[in-house]
Amino acid sequence: MSGRKLLLLIFWFIMGNSGFSQNQQKIDSLVALTYSLPEDTNLVNTYEKIAILYLKLQFDCIKAYAQKMIELSEQLGYDKGLAKGYNWKGEAYMWQANYTKDLECYKKTTNIFSKKGKRTLWAKSLEVMQILL
Repeated sequence: MSGRKLLLLIFWFIMGNSGFSQNQQKIDSLVALTYSLPEDTNLVNTYEKIAILYLKLQFDCIKAYAQKMIELSEQLGYDKGLAKGYNWKGEAYMWQANYTKDLECYKKTTNIFSKKGKRTLWAKSLEVMQILL
């Protein structure tokens, strides 16, 4: 391996790990914040931010925070949070190649958005389902 390739490999490794570290710090900060927030839509949105940050790290954590979004959104009657929770859960299943569960989540997302008249979000959800079918 040439010196230049080795240098690029080392640079890539260091940069990749620093990105992981930065995301982990953001995640830790947001998780700590969740303990002080009231159970309202801000907490649902914080769960979503955590799920998005985990998208690059751990799919099981995405599903866990998406499930928290779903449960709290159901309690609050917050349909947008409910749909987004199913969306992120579906995203995790998609990356794990579990297309059956992925499709189930996207169907729930689509149903919620279509009932609420959120045409743009509904269309995006339908687009993903079309790709999966």
